[in-house]
Amino acid sequence: MLWNLITKDLLRVKKTPGVYLLKLAFPLVITLLIGFTFGTGDGDNSFPKIKVGWVDEDEDFLSQFLAGAFEQEEMQKHVKLQKLTWEEAKQAIENQELSAIIRIPPNFSKHFLKAQKSLPIEVLKNPSESFFPRIIEEGVLIAVEFLNALSRNLKEELPEIVEITSQKYFPSTQKIAELAEKIAKKFKSAEKYLFPPIITLKTPSDAKEDASKEEKKKAPSINIFTLILPGLSALFLLFIAEQAMSDLLKERQMKTLARYQTLQSSLFSLVFAKILFGVCLLIISGIILIGGGGLIFRIQWQSPFELLLILVSYSFIGTGLVSLLISLVQNERQMGALNSIVIMGGGFLGGSMIPVSELPAVIRDHISIYLPNYWFIESIVQLQQGTLSTHDLALVSTAFLFGGLLLSLLSSVFLQKRLRAGGHP
Repeated sequence: MLWNLITKDLLRVKKTPGVYLLKLAFPLVITLLIGFTFGTGDGDNSFPKIKVGWVDEDEDFLSQFLAGAFEQEEMQKHVKLQKLTWEEAKQAIENQELSAIIRIPPNFSKHFLKAQKSLPIEVLKNPSESFFPRIIEEGVLIAVEFLNALSRNLKEELPEIVEITSQKYFPSTQKIAELAEKIAKKFKSAEKYLFPPIITLKTPSDAKEDASKEEKKKAPSINIFTLILPGLSALFLLFIAEQAMSDLLKERQMKTLARYQTLQSSLFSLVFAKILFGVCLLIISGIILIGGGGLIFRIQWQSPFELLLILVSYSFIGTGLVSLLISLVQNERQMGALNSIVIMGGGFLGGSMIPVSELPAVIRDHISIYLPNYWFIESIVQLQQGTLSTHDLALVSTAFLFGGLLLSLLSSVFLQKRLRAGGHP
């Protein structure tokens, strides 16, 4: 009888698969959009380069010095500088080829060395972007503050620097020595702030950096889709479970459950059959999402068997949770409202929408860790990184399975209680 109930529901899905296919398509499309926005990974998890147009109308030593800062090895990992004319740069930003333009005004270096106010450095931001242009703008503001501080503190020495550098012949060593002594005195007055610096930047030692690089070479590369797909899958599998388990509410409203009770005193077998149907549907959907998504996004899943175990056990607790929610409502309107709040709220707090690490500590430490989608996501990510132990895998899977059975039992109790009360709470 149990198998007949399951096959009946599966055949009904086969006849009208449209709604399920639509819910399967959503996470794949969202994953695709997010992944291509921030880069696909493919072994290189660096942030996408910011394309910047450089318009140098000064063409003197200071503008060349600033351009050289963007061409340093470390900066080139994050910024791609393109030297263009003003017209070329404007055309490029209109064609969405640049995130921002930096324009250095004429005679900028000469005015700076003479401590004279010059035309401002201009930053033209791409209006269709918000994040990358802001990074460039903040970087230019830092450079401007540095140049202003240098100009204020070396105001007397700058004309001498101009005089020495503008001479056609080699300057006298005495003038160079006197200028160096003046500059040294300025630094000497700020010695307690500069040596040692009050504010420092802590970075790994060269040895640790080399070790880290070696570990990264040995460790499997983490495709960015690996971090996005599990979270969205956990969320949309619950929506598929909602669709699958909604028949419980329809059958209660159509008095099917009441008629079933004339044959069986307990509803547990019927509810459990619905749970198994939901589990089967979620496993198939999960394989399509994670397996098919892996093929589409070129994700190399490291442990397919363990991954399947996590999916199967999560399917139990997912369908159990939705069946419990359905047993608590009276009609489809209440079901839609309650399920949306619980599923979307749980998705947000459990890390399906944003990483849990970005949530406040009080939520992360006291709410997220009790949500099934959190453990589903964490288990898959740790499994992919090779850090999920056999003990943790068994613990999570067992908790999901027993949690699903407990929720199924509770939903059958609540449904039976509601039927005895005539459909009212």
